[in-house]
Amino acid sequence: MPVTPQKTNWTPLVNGIAIVLSVLGVVGYVVLIQYPYHITYVQLAHIEKITLVTLACLVGGFFCAVSSFCSCNSKRTKIISLGCISLSLIGGLAFLVALPSTGVKSIYTAQDMCINRAREIEAAKGAWAEQHGATNGATVTWNDIASYFTNDFPKCPEGGTYTLGKVGEPVLCSIPEHRLP
Repeated sequence: MPVTPQKTNWTPLVNGIAIVLSVLGVVGYVVLIQYPYHITYVQLAHIEKITLVTLACLVGGFFCAVSSFCSCNSKRTKIISLGCISLSLIGGLAFLVALPSTGVKSIYTAQDMCINRAREIEAAKGAWAEQHGATNGATVTWNDIASYFTNDFPKCPEGGTYTLGKVGEPVLCSIPEHRLP
């Protein structure tokens, strides 16, 4: 008696993938609209990654749901597939329509962050000079101002190094674009 191979029904698996991708796409959209209007350049990189993953999930959920809908015979599976198609389409439309209007207004760049950190160091130098009666031209060391920083010394976000200089001289970052104006 010949054995006939059984046909595998992939529809439930594809439908499950459609559900997961559609929900992940909508969750990604919700995460994106929660970002503030002013962000750092690091957050911008996160936004770009989340945007790509969100779009991939929405598109993948849509195509898996369409595939499941076309290949199924069960009324229940067709209803689930239509729900996933609707969820993906609604998520995609919301993503394309609402995201640009709720998007980021300004990006706090590495240069801005570095300059602000250099100003913090400059303020610590000034406070140290005032407390110790030092005048312009007096030498100040990192150990002298260490107590003005609770965690650690401020660091350039792009890996530059700060040069303290003397009292009255500006703090300089090794990256020329990060110099105080």
